[in-house]
Amino acid sequence: MKDLPFATVRPTTPARFFYWARDFSWSPPALPDFDLWCILEGRGEATLGGKRFTLAPGICFVLRPGDTPVARHDPQHPLVAFYCHFDMLDGRGERLTAARIKLPPPGLQVRDLPAFTALAKRCVDGFEAGDALGQRQSRLALELMLTTVWDWWQRPASPTDEAMADVVGRIRRRPGQAWDVTTMARDAGLSRAQFTRRFVAHTGRPPKAFVVETRLEVARQLILETEMSIGEVAEDLGYSDLFFFSRQFKQRYACSPSRLRAKD
Repeated sequence: MKDLPFATVRPTTPARFFYWARDFSWSPPALPDFDLWCILEGRGEATLGGKRFTLAPGICFVLRPGDTPVARHDPQHPLVAFYCHFDMLDGRGERLTAARIKLPPPGLQVRDLPAFTALAKRCVDGFEAGDALGQRQSRLALELMLTTVWDWWQRPASPTDEAMADVVGRIRRRPGQAWDVTTMARDAGLSRAQFTRRFVAHTGRPPKAFVVETRLEVARQLILETEMSIGEVAEDLGYSDLFFFSRQFKQRYACSPSRLRAKD
């Protein structure tokens, strides 16, 4: 079972972006607490526990108390890093020791660097706001960054997994688009049979069934929460035949679209 070793975190230093000067190198004394450290720009190398790591955008470390990292960068490609020191707390609010926690391996590659960078900015901006609201936003952003790192570590994704997630995301964003299985398979770099098998493994449903289910879920929301006519809803979701739309909707929800609108 995938899980987190902590209930919450408590920042012990302000979250910061660190811009490395041309000749700067990093060799702090043994860390007193945990530290989330992620490279956002630049190139370099680091050594931790006798292992060497290449530093590049998206390389991330969750450092533990007692760690003694050493890092330097390529002066032609200066490093920009996010960092924040913190304690991990259990469900009773007590500080967890490093011995009780298994950390993600050092040098983990962030999968979605733009989103991770946006969270880092929110974390830093919250600290700099200096008020209670900013402090809370900063802590929550740090927690989300850490839970995301744990998720990437515990659920590693292959290029095919990422392709499936991308297709699913595009269907959910634009359910009314004409979704052709052969075209989706080609975009994912798979045969139609391979794509269908992997899609079922990813969502639990074949591609066509997933598209229909997604359309009907959105249709139900639009009927309940907007003033769009039933015909407009059907057309917006790619149905040229209103009666076919109504039949699929009733099969899904045991209620026709017009009956659902009348109940609202």
